Amino acid sequence: MLSRLLLVGYLAFWGMLGQLLLPQSWTWAWWGGLLVIWVGLTLWSDKFLLHFLQAREVSRAEWPLVHRVSRNQAFKLGVTAPALYTYNGFFARLFALHRGGRVVFVVERSVLEDADEDEIAALMFALTLQVREQVAGRATGALLGLALWWLPFLKLMGPLPGLAPLGQFLVAPVAGVWHRAGFAQSDVRRFYTAFARYPHEHGAFNRWVARHPQPRLQASPGRDFVFRASAASHGPREQLILALEGALHPWDLADGHA
Repeated sequence: MLSRLLLVGYLAFWGMLGQLLLPQSWTWAWWGGLLVIWVGLTLWSDKFLLHFLQAREVSRAEWPLVHRVSRNQAFKLGVTAPALYTYNGFFARLFALHRGGRVVFVVERSVLEDADEDEIAALMFALTLQVREQVAGRATGALLGLALWWLPFLKLMGPLPGLAPLGQFLVAPVAGVWHRAGFAQSDVRRFYTAFARYPHEHGAFNRWVARHPQPRLQASPGRDFVFRASAASHGPREQLILALEGALHPWDLADGHA
């Protein structure tokens, strides 16, 4: 609910800005266009995030183990079986997206290539548990809000390399505050409280996390600065992927890390 209210606030901001800058004859068309955008973002936020991550669907023939395990875990926890997507990113991230009756798991490709069967089972279980505990839906809305703050800057200024650091150090803090308002650490801790009730899956998951360092930018201003400086050297599409990967993620609080 909060993520939807934040989305309304975001579009209202652009609506008022357009009303100030555009001719009065365009006002109704501008607000009407924003209403259409709001409906689209509300109904298909997962589709937009898949586009932003440049993700592609994984066929059953390509990764039969992942398909089988993800469906078994969904049946075990009583949630909708997910569609599986991969993307090429910079960190070992996995996202559970949930909007309406759709569940989508998005996995950075190297994760599937590196994890063994027990680890894949634990990772799919963790994503499925996020859906059951209603963490995935909030994370989806919050990630969409973060991406929407980045998009105008990257579309207008991204092609100019000299302005990339400006986005990383001015846009990123605003987008980060917006994201954390919609997806708080309390949501992540609630997920881990539920996860701890399953020691086998939880143990395999923690072993995987120990082998794959996560950004955890909120834990260290120095780490955040290095991350932003490095991200500025990439193109607009890669910067958007890095923005989504660098946002607060359930993995960042694994084993009590803050």
